[in-house]
Amino acid sequence: MNRKNDENNIDASVKTNQIDNDGIIHLNNGVKLELSQSKLIPPESNDYVNVVMIFSLENMYNPITKCPNCESTIPWDRPILLMENMQFVYPCLDCEWVWERQSFNMRKFGKENR
Repeated sequence: MNRKNDENNIDASVKTNQIDNDGIIHLNNGVKLELSQSKLIPPESNDYVNVVMIFSLENMYNPITKCPNCESTIPWDRPILLMENMQFVYPCLDCEWVWERQSFNMRKFGKENR
């Protein structure tokens, strides 16, 4: 994740192991940021994309349960991001951000969050 360096943003490259299961980013200098208020740059793009919603893997029809890069298991309580470009972002605990297009189980999500 990258942020433009201006008066409203912090210039930060965040590793996925700096994010806790509540969606809080813990920077090395002790600063904490909310992942829901961040912008990310998708692979092969230079444009920032906003986070629309954060939820867990159980709300996915066909969730990725293993990181495609390192094969480590993605825990069910890890925050998953729905981005404004309709991609989902999984923060692997061990290596990288995984960008994926998936179906979202909106009915299940709506029932659980009433």
